[in-house]
Amino acid sequence: MSLRRIAIGTGYAALVGIPLGLLIGVVKPLAVVLDPAVTLLRALPPLAYLSLLVIWFGIDESPKIWPLPVVALPPIAAATAAAVRDVPTDLVEAVRALASATGTTVLFVTHSAEEAVLLGSRVLVTAAGPGRVIAEAAVPLPRDPGTDVAALRGDPGFAALRSELAAATRSPAAARGTGGRDGPGRSRRRGLRLPWRRTRGGTMARMSSAERRRQLVEAAIRAMTRDGVARTTTRSICAEAGVSLSVFHYCFESKQALLEAAIETITDNYVARVMSAVEPGATLRETVRGALRTYWDHVTAHPGEHMLTYDLTQYALREPGFEHLARAQYEQYVASAADLVERVGAVRGIGSKVPVEVVARYLAAAIDGLTLQFLVLGDEHTADGHLDLMADQLVALMEG
Repeated sequence: MSLRRIAIGTGYAALVGIPLGLLIGVVKPLAVVLDPAVTLLRALPPLAYLSLLVIWFGIDESPKIWPLPVVALPPIAAATAAAVRDVPTDLVEAVRALASATGTTVLFVTHSAEEAVLLGSRVLVTAAGPGRVIAEAAVPLPRDPGTDVAALRGDPGFAALRSELAAATRSPAAARGTGGRDGPGRSRRRGLRLPWRRTRGGTMARMSSAERRRQLVEAAIRAMTRDGVARTTTRSICAEAGVSLSVFHYCFESKQALLEAAIETITDNYVARVMSAVEPGATLRETVRGALRTYWDHVTAHPGEHMLTYDLTQYALREPGFEHLARAQYEQYVASAADLVERVGAVRGIGSKVPVEVVARYLAAAIDGLTLQFLVLGDEHTADGHLDLMADQLVALMEG
């Protein structure tokens, strides 16, 4: 009889406590209201309920059962809420990304690499400890109710994918139980060859971390140019790149690290374009004017990308913890201008009479101001005259 009472009481407590804990753990507004109530109930002694239960239910069997769910419900609800809150963010975001991509997500956990490839459409390899995602891969193999499993096991793509997954589970990152990073954008998972991409032939080819980073940076530049920096989220960047959110965390430590990489990529592209215009056979002024013209052609052809650079600056200055990105951005402008001045001097066989850093800061400031003025006024003809004047001044500074 006592065991029957305990089973009934505990069953009622679990029936109510587990859903209540899920609501507290997932819905923050409800947690604000229900969490204090559950904590208060846990603190009350069980005997405090007994007289009320006798008044409500009489002296038959009911008062002997109801104290059990009343006592057991608060701990069950609190433990469930704590478990929900402790679910690793990487796993939650990965499942949400899968759901947004397919509309339907069936999640299952397995310790078999072969089972994961046979049954899964996308596989996440997690660390043993805190559950961090250390690798992710799509499975392109055809699976339907009529698929011959034996023939599928003989597919070279199946064997390669299974081997890669097994290797990932034996990696140092998985053994340590961590998917952390050594620094911005540098993962401890250097030895892994995941994730993969689909080739034209339908088999899986490995995509390196550098390729993934470049893919995400290019997607971020497109998304921020279109929507603005403040409105661009890591989720929208992943959607633009066509990858899951776990891939983002595989490649970058944070959005801040991605913005830093985007600034570096944009500046490097400008420098490479301008450097290509430096020709050995031209005069000093022709060389300088040609380099400025090359840069300016890109400004007029892609004003949105240049507007993005100012948006990045304003966002970094206003967002707490991002201020250093604005400083790094303009320091990179000066360093790139100094490289250009030194390259022009080397091609012409002359050294700048004015210190290179002084010339570089003048060039960076002049270009920055002229670009912003064009973006506001849109006057290309006035800009041509300013470029001529700037070329004359740079030549005068370099020749002394």
